[in-house]
Formats: sequence, structure tokens, C-alpha cells
Amino acid sequence: MLAKLSALLAVAGLCQAQAIWQCDTLQQPNYGACDTVMTLIDWKTGNEGLMVPDRECLTFVEPPGNVGNCMIAACNERGDGARQPMNTFAGPTSYGLIKQWCEPDKAGGQSPGPGASNIVMALNNPDYAPSRRVRRATRGGLVVKQMTIEEFKALVEKAKQVNIDQLVPPTRRSQLNKRASWINFGTTKNVRSSERSRLSAIAGSGTGQEWSTTEGYSVSVSLSVGMEASLFSIFTASVSITTTLESSVSHTETVKFDPSGRCDPAQDAVLYYYPLYDYYLGQFDDSDQQYEIRVPVEGANNFAIDVECLG
Repeated sequence: MLAKLSALLAVAGLCQAQAIWQCDTLQQPNYGACDTVMTLIDWKTGNEGLMVPDRECLTFVEPPGNVGNCMIAACNERGDGARQPMNTFAGPTSYGLIKQWCEPDKAGGQSPGPGASNIVMALNNPDYAPSRRVRRATRGGLVVKQMTIEEFKALVEKAKQVNIDQLVPPTRRSQLNKRASWINFGTTKNVRSSERSRLSAIAGSGTGQEWSTTEGYSVSVSLSVGMEASLFSIFTASVSITTTLESSVSHTETVKFDPSGRCDPAQDAVLYYYPLYDYYLGQFDDSDQQYEIRVPVEGANNFAIDVECLG
């Protein structure tokens, strides 16, 4: 399986150092509709066809009234001003990875994942409205829109909210809307993560070593089981923070150390890295259920270092 995947990525011009795909269960497209949209997009055209400007996206959906519910997007995140033709997106390969890994979880997704410059996404169409008169688009009948990356991100959030509204029963939504605030029992700032990451090989005393976290090390928001996205929004508003459930903090620090500063002269050592969280404990005003929430610390000094002496 891994050998086949490596060969597939090589053909598509992707590398395994990239995140190959990323799924999101709040994006729930109809993959039958996505298959139809994909067949109507000409992914082979070069400079003579559709071009995606830098820091912009093209979105593709079937015309209103069709049976499917899918939006395919091609986004150019290069950042150097260069436009990208459709044949640089490896569309069928990327969509194949999204469908393979995300559809079993009833999720939408993107490929390549974060960090790549040309992104293909499959998500539900936030403007989809079912019609009794079902018809299918003919080739060339797709609705194509161009928008900035920021506008597209807002559209993605709208699509997620559509699914949240559909997944949460109306009586439950009514209860959520009545919740005025989060009752915060206590907050502990700058708590070490329970998981540590080893940063260095074994170092001898008097030998300085350097390690950098630029390999993509990141930490995300952590919640108690059963806490919904709508509740998390109420929590963040109540405690005046701007993070989201999808937020993560990337660590790109470079750390230098010499074991002799912490260990006996005869001892070797290894260095461990701990991301820091802000810890919240509380409940909502209409429930006795308590929740624990851990939000990664952003900015400078958002980690702790520990040297473990050996021998």
C-alpha cells in the first residue's frame, strides 16, 4: 500500500514531506455529485485554459436544482504573484486521495494538506438547495466562481455551519441559543502538555547541540468528550479568546543546549520539548456537565524545555 501511494504521489508531483490529505467531518459533500463535477472540470488545460491567480481560488458546482451537493475548489497559495493553470493541480489524483481517506468518515477534505501551494478541496456546497426537478449538468454547464483565499475561507465556514445546523436537532439548537455564557470555575495558564517530544540525540557533556522544530511540530485545541462546536463558540466568546476548534499552534523554535549546564560532568543528556496550554474548567449555565478545555499558548515563550540526565 505504501509503495503504491509513493508511486502515485511521484506521478502527481507530490512529496511525502507534505501533508498528503486533510479531512474535516464538518464538510460533508455528496461524493456522487463530486464525481460528476470532477468529470466536468478540464484538469489538463495549460496556459490557454482557466488560470487561478495567486492567493485566489476557483470553485466549481453544478447549476442550482441538481441532485448533488458538492463544491470542488482549486486554490493557489503560492504567494509569489504567479498564476497557475489547471494542469498544475493534479486534480484527479488529489480528489482520489480525498475520496479514499475522507469519504469513509463522511467528511470532506483537501489534498495536498497544509503547507502545499496548489490545493484541491471537496466540500458541501453551502448554497445547495434540493429541487424536485432533478437534472444533471452537461459538460461546460458548471458554475465557476473566482474569489480570494479569504473569501473562500469564509465560504468554507458557511458550509460547515450549514452542516452543523442540519446535524443538530432543532430542539437542541434552541437550547444552544438560550445558553448565555460559559461558567468558568478556574483557569491555569501555561500548563505543560502531558506529551513531550524528544528534540535531540544523546549529547555528551560539554558538547553543545542545536535542534529546530521546523519539521512541522504543532499542537491543537483539546476538549472533553461530547463538547460540540456550537458550545465551543459560546465558550470562546465568554472568555474573550479568538481561537477555533481547528486552530493549531506551530512550533518553529531553535533550541541550543549543553548538558554540562544541568547534569554532572560524567553524564550524557537528551533534551525534551513541551508545548504549553491554557487550561479551563467549567460548565454552561443550563447544564451540570463539566468540561475541560486546553487551548495552545500562542506567541513567544509558548513552550518549556527539560533536560534529562543519563547515567
